[in-house]
Amino acid sequence: MDRVGLRRRAEALVGGGEEVELGRAILALLDETEPAPDPLARGGRQLLTRRQAGVLRAILDHKAAHGCAPTLRELQVALGFASANGVQDHLRALERKGYLARTFGQARSLRARAADGTLY
Repeated sequence: MDRVGLRRRAEALVGGGEEVELGRAILALLDETEPAPDPLARGGRQLLTRRQAGVLRAILDHKAAHGCAPTLRELQVALGFASANGVQDHLRALERKGYLARTFGQARSLRARAADGTLY
């Protein structure tokens, strides 16, 4: 079943009066994981989740305000993550999808990658 079909079934559960909580939980999960508009891409890269787009936006905003990339701890605090590991997971996903580049072992090396490959 695709996302649209799952959303329709969840809405039917909520509207039908039976298993309302299950329907609401499914809708909340779909809203949380739906891809967000891609802030940088024009090419064929994978779409970002809302949370990933938020992480990327936080990196770009920090660089604009401070002239350097944020640390993991700064991202953790700014985005309200419980641990730096959550930030690390999102950064890996952004790298895998081609939106982010970083140099291993180098502090503040996060660079956003535009669809044409330009690093910011």
